[in-house]
Amino acid sequence: MFEKGDFHIHSKASDGELTPREVVELARRRGIDIIALTDHNTTLGVDDALRAGIEYGVIVIPAVELSTRFHNERIHILGYFKDDRYKSQVFQKVLKLIKAHKTKSAQVLIKRLSNIDIDIDEDSGRLSVLGGIRLLRIFGASVVLAHPVLINKKYLTEIINMPFDGIEAKYCRNSEDDTEFFIRLSKDMEKFYTAGSDFHTDRTRDLKHGLIGDVYLNSHEIDIFLKMSGLIDRVSTYKNFISYNYNSEKYERIKRNMYCYPYRQVIPANSYFRMMNASFNAPALDIYANGILILSNFQYKEVSPYMFAPIGNHNIEVYISGDRTNPIIQQNITIPRELILNLAIIGAFPDISIYPLPEPSSAQKFGRPCVRFINLSPKSSPMDIALPDETIIFRNLGYREFTEYACILEGRYSFQIRSAGTEKVILTTKSFQLNPNNYYSVYILGEGSEDKGIEVLTILEPRE
Repeated sequence: MFEKGDFHIHSKASDGELTPREVVELARRRGIDIIALTDHNTTLGVDDALRAGIEYGVIVIPAVELSTRFHNERIHILGYFKDDRYKSQVFQKVLKLIKAHKTKSAQVLIKRLSNIDIDIDEDSGRLSVLGGIRLLRIFGASVVLAHPVLINKKYLTEIINMPFDGIEAKYCRNSEDDTEFFIRLSKDMEKFYTAGSDFHTDRTRDLKHGLIGDVYLNSHEIDIFLKMSGLIDRVSTYKNFISYNYNSEKYERIKRNMYCYPYRQVIPANSYFRMMNASFNAPALDIYANGILILSNFQYKEVSPYMFAPIGNHNIEVYISGDRTNPIIQQNITIPRELILNLAIIGAFPDISIYPLPEPSSAQKFGRPCVRFINLSPKSSPMDIALPDETIIFRNLGYREFTEYACILEGRYSFQIRSAGTEKVILTTKSFQLNPNNYYSVYILGEGSEDKGIEVLTILEPRE
């Protein structure tokens, strides 16, 4: 059983801004578990989306949005493929001809190979609506009228009575009355209905299209759509394959360790990162990775869960929350292989930046607790860290510097943070318990001036 479905989505394969993989990832993040990739006059992104769907646990239906004409009016129709006939060389060639506005050549090709006529709109010389329906059916598609709310009302009745299998009754630009009307109409005509966001981009305010999942079919509606469209067998087989992969031991281990944020890739995720807002005077922030919103309203001293990070370069952009006009930070971060990174936002606002801080992968525990200190206080002087008995465990810790883990005896500790080389205590931390086989990071935060001083944030690090 599915929860939510969005069946009208575009990618970079046509005029969208995200790759097919990024589309699937975004669907997963937005709680959509079944989608259709419906690029304009092409299925070239479908295979990438199918592969990503297996990794993310999202069902992807191969589909296309075909451009047709009716009395020179643009009419889009959606084809959802019940089998793999969309991969045929003939269909791919026909799509290329349609995309190049060589409709007559496409008509001749189909007639020669299948002895079936596909009609051309006389007013425009382009593929007609009836021709598009016939073409999609030849190659195993169930055919849906896209966004009827946008069709010229003087033609709507005639078009909607053409032999479509279904109607896109839920659409991002519908009013509530529109949606109710088209749902009722589809039921009266004994057709199924679909929902589509017509997603193209999440980068800018897009008034013409929606975000993935802005409109959707619910579980009951999806079930009706899949059965009436003839897609149920394809989807059931695909879902079983995905479930096997997605619920594998690797994913269960990931979920147990809370490394489950779906960032970019899942299966090859041998590196992780998390974000931390360590800028004492920064406002709430929105953070984007490669154009995708990963954290919103991110406050001072807030630390994100660990996120999967594929190896390579990533563009991180930071904005004041709710205002994506100009980035405060635009920084390229390189993620190496098999590394855990803490990406801390540091400095005094507005002069802030991202500081990559590696997490040691294998400190020796010997049944003891281990602790380290990180100085992210921009105006602080170098510091020494001492135990309650005044034993100094770390010396001369400057801004943007961090220590290795020191493994000490179990117990309650209140550490002294001193001015380096002196007995002057800047801050004594609150007492807290250090337990065996645990790792603790103590972040020194705050402005660090004599007037405003420092504060600490202690984090128990997750480890397998």
